[in-house]
Amino acid sequence: MGCTNSKTVKLAIVEKPKDTSVNEVDHVKEYYNANENILPNRIRELFQRYFMQQTAVASVIDLKFINLSGVQIKSLEVILPYFTEIRAMNLWKTKLGNDGCIMLAKLFHNFPHLSFLSLADNRITYQGLSAISDNSSHLKELEIIELHINPYDSEATHVLSSFIGKLTKLRIICLDECEMAGDSLKDFVLSLPNAKELERISMDYNFFGESAGNVLSNVVGKLKKLKKMSIQHTGITQNVQENLRKVYPDIMFTFN
Repeated sequence: MGCTNSKTVKLAIVEKPKDTSVNEVDHVKEYYNANENILPNRIRELFQRYFMQQTAVASVIDLKFINLSGVQIKSLEVILPYFTEIRAMNLWKTKLGNDGCIMLAKLFHNFPHLSFLSLADNRITYQGLSAISDNSSHLKELEIIELHINPYDSEATHVLSSFIGKLTKLRIICLDECEMAGDSLKDFVLSLPNAKELERISMDYNFFGESAGNVLSNVVGKLKKLKKMSIQHTGITQNVQENLRKVYPDIMFTFN
């Protein structure tokens, strides 16, 4: 897989004054007391930092591989808005699904500094991706997004085409194993130049075939900052592969 950005990180704590009303504290305490025994340790840790009244905020939230389905989605809705300095959020393989994405998208306005977001391997489809795209105005600082191992049909792929053009600082996008193919994938490839800061693209195991592969040859020339592109096992013909390497020798391509 061409995407290698995810890594285990510890919560980086920054001291910052934050006014919190009594009603807000009571609401959070009430939720925590009712659900403490079923909260995963890393989520419980977020609540505990909040209760210690250290006015601390986490710049990195790493919850990957935690089951956030069911009641756990609500726990994020309750506690995350108080961590307004978040710069990186890793929710890789957390069973968010579309419902979790819809909830999370409503919280984006709380994270004006978010630059890294991983939603990989969460069975996100059209509904979840649409919610994220509809709230993309709050992702002005986003530079890296990981959406790999999510099943995107033609409708979802069209949403993705619009979405990336809204991310004005996007440098890296990971879309391996997203089941994209056909005309919708070709349209997505045509939309790539709208993300003018793109440096790295990973789209392994999506089916380009000859049609989308030929389009890619023309599109790459419009990606002025592209440095690396991974398109392994995508059905791109040998002729297209050779042409890309010949015409764009400064770009690192990874094929089969």
